[in-house]
Amino acid sequence: MTACPSCFEQVPVDHYTWICKSGKCVASPDPVASAYLGATVNSGPITEVKRPADATRKWGPPTVAHCSQCGQAASEVCPICHYSLLPDWRLADVTTIAMNGARATGKSFYIAVAIHQLRQLLVHLRTTVEFANDHTRDTYKKVYEAPLFEQLGLIAPTPRSDTDNSYQREPMIFSIGMLKGRNRFIAMRDVAGEEMEKASADAANLSFLRHADSVFFMFDPLAIPEIRDRLSDLLPQQLHQGGDPRVVLGNFLRLLKGATPRVAIVVSKFDAMQALREVNDPEWKTIMSNPGAAFMRDSSLDGGSYDQADGELLSLEIESLLHNLGASNFVLSLEQGAGGKPIPHRFFAISALGASTEGESLSKYGISPFRILDPLKWILDARGVI
Repeated sequence: MTACPSCFEQVPVDHYTWICKSGKCVASPDPVASAYLGATVNSGPITEVKRPADATRKWGPPTVAHCSQCGQAASEVCPICHYSLLPDWRLADVTTIAMNGARATGKSFYIAVAIHQLRQLLVHLRTTVEFANDHTRDTYKKVYEAPLFEQLGLIAPTPRSDTDNSYQREPMIFSIGMLKGRNRFIAMRDVAGEEMEKASADAANLSFLRHADSVFFMFDPLAIPEIRDRLSDLLPQQLHQGGDPRVVLGNFLRLLKGATPRVAIVVSKFDAMQALREVNDPEWKTIMSNPGAAFMRDSSLDGGSYDQADGELLSLEIESLLHNLGASNFVLSLEQGAGGKPIPHRFFAISALGASTEGESLSKYGISPFRILDPLKWILDARGVI
């Protein structure tokens, strides 16, 4: 089995669905696709086939269906959400990742830089990153790559899914080639922080969060007033004010409805934490200047595997830092989980840029990522991809 790259649910082996997209047939409202997309979707005639899973294993998947009205070949879609599947998708393996967090936590910057660094990592595995479809290529280049790497400016905040320019309604799908005998893909979906601050637990367009292989929950240390005040003289004034991570975490846990995806708690903008070495506070100077700490070094590009021992050490260090930052309730919420089920999680520290932005511009030091690939390597290792 494989997962749908949009709703992140497992594609049923006994259920096949096709939709005519020839343009010759009259399209009508598709309530299934509309609910999952969060916007009105009109679809051509829909053809469904259900048969025992044993028949599929014995004879293979059904042949391509043809529209009963125009006779043209129809496109296979996910039987659950009606998202168009890529050719031979049922034979592929996909790792599904959902980005989450409050406003201005750096989710978009993470995506932009992580794909660049993933290309470097995959060299060790003798493969590379490719865009799996036009939407991924166009969205990544226009929304993420061009503003940051070409214009050397900031990435615009992610729009809500109910706006006209909400590119994140569809996933970005990246091919990472043949690894361990299977074609591997990464499907990433982002959620506007503003939307998560008011999210309903019954929102069908956000249900992918509970089916993800991993949710990368971004946590901005500057959202904690005590830290922001300590660093007020050391860091440039930030252009965008972040939202409350506690509100977003609470809404996220309610959306899970008892599901337990792996959650990477990612302390973003860790360069701000590293600046605590310069404050006039003996305790924080000592903590953040410890040469033996895992958060003092970056091993994320060392080889093509995930270092479990280093990852566990870093996780314990960051968890301890969060307690010292006064974020104990945040940590305990994860341990208690949703519906009484603890959430499997690990803590990470990253900096997508390496230094705080200055107004609408990057730091004069440019882009210097720190431990950006750790969450990706963690989930790819957990799924046996690397």
